[in-house]
Amino acid sequence: MRIQSGTVIADATFDGWSLLAGDGERVFTKQISFSEPVFLTPPTIAVALVHLDAATHVYTRISISAQDVSKNGFLLVLKTWSDSQVYGVGASWVAYGS
Repeated sequence: MRIQSGTVIADATFDGWSLLAGDGERVFTKQISFSEPVFLTPPTIAVALVHLDAATHVYTRISISAQDVSKNGFLLVLKTWSDSQVYGVGASWVAYGS
């Protein structure tokens, strides 16, 4: 069993951040590369929300997931919708596999 983990903080200062303004579904993605090439096959990824900075005058809606997993990394996907306003998100992740 091989394991790697990390934490990512993303906020409105990042290029392409779309979770603060607007209406409807908005998505921000960040490519995560594993620090060492230890996986022989794409690992399983567990992600957890560890930080959230959001407006209080509207409902807070957030989704976090890992997509496009390869043996070298994955795409972290942060999503909000409707009129939610998200200033920043922190995520921890664990990759495990062979």
